[in-house]
Amino acid sequence: MLAASELVDENARKEFEEDVRGECAKCGLIEAMATPTPSAEAIELAHPGRCYVKFQEEFSARAAREMLDGRVFDGRTVRASLATDEEFERAAAGAWLPPRPPPGDPSLCGILRLRSVPYEATKTDVVNFFYGMGVTEDKVKIVLDANSASTGEAFVEFSGDDANISQALMKDRAVLGSRCVEMFRSSLEEVQRMAMMGRPLM
Repeated sequence: MLAASELVDENARKEFEEDVRGECAKCGLIEAMATPTPSAEAIELAHPGRCYVKFQEEFSARAAREMLDGRVFDGRTVRASLATDEEFERAAAGAWLPPRPPPGDPSLCGILRLRSVPYEATKTDVVNFFYGMGVTEDKVKIVLDANSASTGEAFVEFSGDDANISQALMKDRAVLGSRCVEMFRSSLEEVQRMAMMGRPLM
């Protein structure tokens, strides 16, 4: 909505923050906001302005991202993404964080191993759990036991332009069904080893 160079002035930052608050409040209760002063490098490289919004509920943050990302204000396209608590705290302390990788960047792709997945969970449940992060049912592999029942483990691949494995890791120990799901970085080699050990993958 504004360039970094336009947020050097404190009054401009406050006005910008209030504009963002007005839009984001449509999605849920806001707990805190942070609009850091741009660094000299950010101004020189013409970074866009940034505002961080901390909602009381995660679903509100996701709704705000869906509402704002790609919208055009005053001829400028808004990019909205989820941030970690650490990123928010750093921004609130005044840090101007480095730009996020572009969509499809290899650093946003990869495989996660999940544990404590509800035994009755389906691939659709897992896809919905990672909504908006580039996961489809064909990228979910549920580990089965000898009786073809779920072991509570699964592998999930994040790939494509919507992939965001860093964002997915923010959901570590989040609740799926009635269980807190644990997440670990994995690899295609680990998936293959699991299959070679005779553990069926659905």
